[in-house]
Amino acid sequence: MDIGDPVALNNNAHKPLYVERGNIRSAGLIVYQGPWGLKNGFLGTPTIGGGEWDLGAVWIRIYAPDKDKDFLGGVPFPKAWFELPTGEKYFISSDFSVFKEKAYKTVKAQTTNKTGNPRYGAHVGWFKSWGIVRNVLTGVLLANGWSNADSLKRVSEIDLGATGRGENQPPPGNYEAHATVNNYASYLGRSATVESGKVLVLTGKMPTFPHTREGNGVMERSQLRYWSIGGYDFDPFGPMPGAGLHNVMDDEVILDSNRYYTIVYSKLADRPANATLVNGVTWINIGPTNDFGLMMRYVSVNPEWVFEKSPHELNLTWAKTDLAGSQYDPSIVGRNSHKGFMECYLPRVSYLTKSEFEALGSNLAAENIPVWIDEQKLIGVSEAINKTALSSTTYNDEATYQPFKAFDGNLSTRWASKYGNGQWLQVDLGRTMKISGIKIFWEFSAASSYQIQVSNDNANWTNVFSTTSGDGDVDIIKNLNISGRYVRLNATVSNTGFYSIYEMEIYSHEMACATLPSATIPSVNLTANQIQTEENNFNLYPNPVSNYLKFVISNPSYIEGNQFEITITDYNSKVYFKQNLKSSTNLINTSALKSGVYLLTLRYNNKVVSQKFIKND
Repeated sequence: MDIGDPVALNNNAHKPLYVERGNIRSAGLIVYQGPWGLKNGFLGTPTIGGGEWDLGAVWIRIYAPDKDKDFLGGVPFPKAWFELPTGEKYFISSDFSVFKEKAYKTVKAQTTNKTGNPRYGAHVGWFKSWGIVRNVLTGVLLANGWSNADSLKRVSEIDLGATGRGENQPPPGNYEAHATVNNYASYLGRSATVESGKVLVLTGKMPTFPHTREGNGVMERSQLRYWSIGGYDFDPFGPMPGAGLHNVMDDEVILDSNRYYTIVYSKLADRPANATLVNGVTWINIGPTNDFGLMMRYVSVNPEWVFEKSPHELNLTWAKTDLAGSQYDPSIVGRNSHKGFMECYLPRVSYLTKSEFEALGSNLAAENIPVWIDEQKLIGVSEAINKTALSSTTYNDEATYQPFKAFDGNLSTRWASKYGNGQWLQVDLGRTMKISGIKIFWEFSAASSYQIQVSNDNANWTNVFSTTSGDGDVDIIKNLNISGRYVRLNATVSNTGFYSIYEMEIYSHEMACATLPSATIPSVNLTANQIQTEENNFNLYPNPVSNYLKFVISNPSYIEGNQFEITITDYNSKVYFKQNLKSSTNLINTSALKSGVYLLTLRYNNKVVSQKFIKND
């Protein structure tokens, strides 16, 4: 125990990214609870005079013990004591009986059927956590739409007074790590409501992570150490505010060959028939509580488990990613898209009816999940912004009404045509893209009849939507699942004699992420005859399989004559096949497997790679 600046006392252990070899750390023996520390006033409010001096606390987090071990990982709790310079050892403990009584209490989950708050709708992405007090305050602001400068300033002032933390505080008061959190973890959250008959869908790309839960002797280097996403009760008047409702971690999520995932949340009665393992879907039963907070844990430990898109505080700064930050930029993680800093590694949220999801059929692909389009008069993340635009005519040939004004992301500008039916407006997306939906912000001069057309060559056009009952205002055309480079609105009948559009947005459900340089993903040093990349390790076919699965090493020279291990597991890590082999081509009998999704894992020279296959009867 020492007195002084904790950052200076702990060297790199207390500096982002919190890396320091050795097991010696300095901590304070007693800690002042602060003005909010003592809460025995009315409804648990702080009493006059503030908190008391108190002992500090040691938190032990065990995220993912081996599956055959207990929650402690098969080892006892560590012992702790205080030791004087003269060698005497002693321990001072607190009375945890009241805390234990609450912690081990079981309560019935609340039954709710709330309507979704539009302030957490399609346009809202994720918010980075910079402190529990701050989370509560900004959550209140977001829920009520209080986002003016004075309210945001007040958040910072209250947080500073209550916790001593803030963007401009000296370290460690301006660090991402704070009380009750893992200093290696970044927390990204958002609110969610899943109404009856609806499903919430997350799609994204899973970073590589070490496989550690089968008693593995070697922990591979990878892009992150641990990933999970959980749902939490955030009702302050609930029986147990902050209680965990459901959770799924990295190795429990079904991934396709691109490491893309589709996670579906719904009540049991609303589970879509196609939300199954065989269809590549991770389904989560939200229980009777349909209003909850989602919190994603992203654990990066430098240098073994970190990469360019990790959302740690050196990449996502307090100033730019805290809602009340001095330079807050919602385009970084605050918008519901894959175009921010993290690209596909940040989950995109979709909201569909159960029947809409079932209409997607089987063999689902994450990149075919429809984009959630906001029904409010809000600008979204459109593929058409600032792209080349053309139109049949322009009102009075004035620059103010040129076609690009309908694709500038500004609802105060517009394209307008000359008088006369039969006008068109089109945009060039720059390449052929998957198109999920279109949103049109009409001025009062709208089309009662129009078609949406797409083309790959700007010559041959295909109708993908048409209506004869357009009423202006905001039109949303969703669940298209089409492709095209050029998109055209062909207006045939006007309600005023001409056409005027504030904005025409094009939404894509593509999942393409930028390919990261290999140097950003630390890897084990391999010799020339070892397997080099996850993409070129092995092939499985047929897939789906009935009776026999053929396993072929892509480059036999990597492995011929050397022993390696093959295992087949389900997504609960139950082992169905395990054998040491030498040949680069093997035939595996799968006739005894039940229908479902399985992983075939190859282990060789400290390298572990897996591929998914489907077993059909």
